[in-house]
Amino acid sequence: MAVRSGSGGAIDADDWRARSNRDFVAVVFGTDLLLCALRGVLCLLAVVAVVRDGSDDVAAPMLALLAAQWAADAGLALFGIRANLRLRGNDAAGLASGRIAVLLAGAGIVSTLFQYALRDGVPDDGSTCDPAVVAAGMLIGIGLRIGWNAVYWAALARVRVAAACPAP
Repeated sequence: MAVRSGSGGAIDADDWRARSNRDFVAVVFGTDLLLCALRGVLCLLAVVAVVRDGSDDVAAPMLALLAAQWAADAGLALFGIRANLRLRGNDAAGLASGRIAVLLAGAGIVSTLFQYALRDGVPDDGSTCDPAVVAAGMLIGIGLRIGWNAVYWAALARVRVAAACPAP
């Protein structure tokens, strides 16, 4: 089956699918590379802020959840950057790193949910934000994280690397 291109020539449908699949994967991994780098920088800044300002104001259970969040974020940044660079270079080792990064993203989401549940029972006298707005913001953020990780997982499922899929 041939598909007409904008220049008037015919493109084989299988060739078109292969190119669009390759482009999708490249865009997802390139975008995720930037997001992982940003997550790593933000994780470092968060750790520095708590260490610099002291953790006396943070309750022990919340500090434990923050440490879990930072560990998940740091792991996500490291494994995500490694996966994206390796997969862009057609290296099969990137598949395992990418799957680990998705699992770490899930751990970060679970940690966020526990942080919200722990914070929900604590009155915050200095807060100027309605708790419903905080809940809505958290749900939007988690929804975006789940959505992006679903797209990333789809890209992982579509990627074909030389070692994982040898030529027939």
